[in-house]
Amino acid sequence: MRHMKKAILCLILTVSLCLGLNVSSLADLSYQNFNYEIVGDSVTVTGYTGTLESVSLPLTIDGRPVTAIADRAFQNTVGLRFISLAEDGVSYLESIGTQAFAGCTSLARIAIPGSVTSVGDFAFSGCKAITELSVASAATTLGICAFADCTGLKAVSVPCYHIGYGAFRGCSNLSDVQLSASVRQVGQNAFADTALWKTAENGAVYIGSLLYGYKGTAQTLEVLAGTHCIADYALAGVGLREVILPDSIYRVGQGAFADNPSLTSVCVPASVTAIGDNAFPTENDGFLLYCADGSAAQVYARENGVAYELTDNCTHAFGDWTTITAVTCVEDGLRARRCVRCNYVEEERLPSPGHDFGTGVIHPEPTCTTDGKRTRTCAVCGTVETETLPALGHTWLAWSVTREPSCSEEGVRMRVCAVCGVQDAESIASLPHTWIVNENTDADGYAVVQPPACTSPGAKQRVCAVCGGTETAEIPETGHSVSTWTTEKAPTAATKGVEKGVCANCGQTVTRYTDKLPSVLPRNAYRLELENGSPLVFGVEFAENGDGYLIAPEKMPIGDCLLGLKNAGFLIVTDGRGNRYDDTDAYIGTGKIISLVQDPNAPLDRVNIIDYTVVMVLGDENGDGRVTAADARTALRISARLQGTTMIGFRACDINGDDRLTAAEARTILRVSAKLQTFDGTPVVPDEPESELTTEVETIPEIVSLPEEFTEEAS
Repeated sequence: MRHMKKAILCLILTVSLCLGLNVSSLADLSYQNFNYEIVGDSVTVTGYTGTLESVSLPLTIDGRPVTAIADRAFQNTVGLRFISLAEDGVSYLESIGTQAFAGCTSLARIAIPGSVTSVGDFAFSGCKAITELSVASAATTLGICAFADCTGLKAVSVPCYHIGYGAFRGCSNLSDVQLSASVRQVGQNAFADTALWKTAENGAVYIGSLLYGYKGTAQTLEVLAGTHCIADYALAGVGLREVILPDSIYRVGQGAFADNPSLTSVCVPASVTAIGDNAFPTENDGFLLYCADGSAAQVYARENGVAYELTDNCTHAFGDWTTITAVTCVEDGLRARRCVRCNYVEEERLPSPGHDFGTGVIHPEPTCTTDGKRTRTCAVCGTVETETLPALGHTWLAWSVTREPSCSEEGVRMRVCAVCGVQDAESIASLPHTWIVNENTDADGYAVVQPPACTSPGAKQRVCAVCGGTETAEIPETGHSVSTWTTEKAPTAATKGVEKGVCANCGQTVTRYTDKLPSVLPRNAYRLELENGSPLVFGVEFAENGDGYLIAPEKMPIGDCLLGLKNAGFLIVTDGRGNRYDDTDAYIGTGKIISLVQDPNAPLDRVNIIDYTVVMVLGDENGDGRVTAADARTALRISARLQGTTMIGFRACDINGDDRLTAAEARTILRVSAKLQTFDGTPVVPDEPESELTTEVETIPEIVSLPEEFTEEAS
């Protein structure tokens, strides 16, 4: 990535020099949204005016290093989610001011580079979205409440020697804290109101080698061996009577033992090199500080007027140092020496120097598409470390069009990597056709090439003026036009009627059936069934709001319906707009509503209506109560996603109820409309002898195969 940035910068500089541009004006683009002031030879960023979610702090401005972020520079920048304070590991930033990022509630992570020596008071307080925090240097000082109320933090690793008062106070989800083993000062309440403190067991609370606080009730406390530091006010006011300190401690924090009225003495080991103000309850009567001669504790006692007594009145005479644990590249060592007079043992931890790897060897070098590898060997212990160097990624030059798009084919464009020369191509969408429109075409450019007939569709075609390509569309069949029908047989309640007429267009004799006479709609009905007692309902579904969906066969009289309503009352049929169908010839059609009411003569309002159901006739998409070839064609177009429909129309055509409409269901509707089968696949036996229907035109018993548009491929 670094090589790619250099390549791009070189390209920008080359173009700028060739065109005579001011190069410094291009560099300004990297910090144009930052307010700043120049202080001597360095720059302090004082504010940010941009709206980007991800921001990188510039390394330099006007040729001067950016060394500071001023107080409140980014305060309450709500939209800021990420900010990078270093570039490729390089940073000149030394300080982050008071409240510099306070209230940036969208800031998700922050990495403090090793160049920063101080993070100001409340610098990141209230940044509730921060989940990742890293501090690179032990020399960085965290100010008062620097990360207070960062409730998104769960774990932190802080190498800092100095952690200020309340630095992580209120970080309610913080349960895992890793501190430097050489921490020098931790302020009061640094981890107050955190999960770490709240879930700690009773007794002394340790964070690594730091004694942070005390939650117990015991009056005697023996501090664990290996403890290095006692935080400010860690044991203040906890009711201690006796405390035993190990030889590992090297700092006692400010007010560490204050306000313990029963504490009469403390023996401070010679390992303690620093003692904070008011560390001991000197106001207690008879309080005595035991310490080694010449120790920091003796100095503290003299400077603060505290009574003290030398440990056993012994002036130690130590022998030679003895190695307890040898120093290695990865582990601290430990040595000890013993007083030949009082047998007092003094220990000293020897910090690990770390591996001496050097710069190492890079082989192979990273390329645009493959990772590289760096191998380093420790000159002390021989440990080998291998580091993967990520692939650089391609440095693409600008796209070049190699084939312009047209209305008959797609175009192509290509780009080349400036580093490795690999090529990348992609298509360019073709252009739309320019259809010829004149006096011989319609508004869409179509001209009729085959007029439609009564029973066969026609065709129309349009031509592109650019490429000469054509597009053909179907013109629907006109259907027969019969003005006068002659009744051959009148319908009854049990059989259909037959009518015949002559088509005015083609002269053919056309036969049609008329519906059976409907049953009378009974009043005061709760459950309606056929005369033989068998319910004639394919299924009833209920939506989440309780509405019922009655699925009925084609042209089923209302009197023959099993409604599935659960309450007694009077049945009223409406068209969904309050218009009643009270006549006995009101056949069921998809979308009609059957309401169950208390009073059939009262208005159809919320008080009168007890229940209602929406009727759906299987295969009846247009709601006319009949299953026709038109319904089948519409169902096919819906299954192919060429047009939409209503939810009721969709359910009426969804024969198997699986909430999917397929070409197979469209074919079933077509065969039912042609009287070839029922919806369950049973072949249909004609109501009348075939000899009476020899002149019929619309019936399709001779069809041995379905039209091509109803094949599986059409779906």
